[in-house]
Amino acid sequence: MAKSKLLLLTVALCAQINVLAQGGFPLATQVESAVKKQEPTWKLKGKRSSKMSAYFSWETGKSFANVFIVSYPSPETADKALDISKVDHELHSVEIRVFADEVPNLGDRNYLWEGLHNKDFKGVSFKKGRVVVHVSGSSFEVAKRFGQHIADALPDS
Repeated sequence: MAKSKLLLLTVALCAQINVLAQGGFPLATQVESAVKKQEPTWKLKGKRSSKMSAYFSWETGKSFANVFIVSYPSPETADKALDISKVDHELHSVEIRVFADEVPNLGDRNYLWEGLHNKDFKGVSFKKGRVVVHVSGSSFEVAKRFGQHIADALPDS
């Protein structure tokens, strides 16, 4: 009985993801435009996107900002994904230390983090509506600034 409920839930979730995926990932263009407008001296060095996610890499001088954005089927699913990201080091590509501090007015909720073995790797992860964003940067200031640009470009729901 439990296996059939799990199978049904999995099928329903996959169907919901497929419906969302057919609409594309228009947020990538919004994010790229917002950052270009707010940070004109930064150069876009890399960009990849799929139907449900996007990755960007910007640089200026010795500073960098990397952004990974994922759209989920619901705000509740995005909440769970943000919670999991605090302990899923694969997502950040490094082991991280999460701080209790939050950035005021950045998404629905957020957390600051830094690389456990590489203190030069700093970031902020946040959720807004059904979207989760992970920003790593050469400093907390860079990560928070890019996070705010992206949060401002995202829809509220």
